[in-house]
Amino acid sequence: MTEEFQKVKPTTYPLGDGDYVTFVKTANGYHFWAEISGDHTQMEVKEESEIANKLAEYCTNQNTDHTKKAMKHEAVALRIKEGGLEKTSKDLGEKK
Repeated sequence: MTEEFQKVKPTTYPLGDGDYVTFVKTANGYHFWAEISGDHTQMEVKEESEIANKLAEYCTNQNTDHTKKAMKHEAVALRIKEGGLEKTSKDLGEKK
């Protein structure tokens, strides 16, 4: 390592239940990564204050995705319950 290189210590905020966000200052702003409910994300932002906004936006998008998936699972489960696996498969155009 050269003398010009400066070590930058990352800052970590625990968010409970094993979730966390860690960020480090870079030449272009901040790089941060987070682990939330088993999902990992990382992003670059210009200002430290943007981290919270980006993280909230990410969580909102993840919540929307999970809700859509849950609704799809619920619809499939209902179809199977009402018509059985074979009928549901035929209705949805899938092979047995």
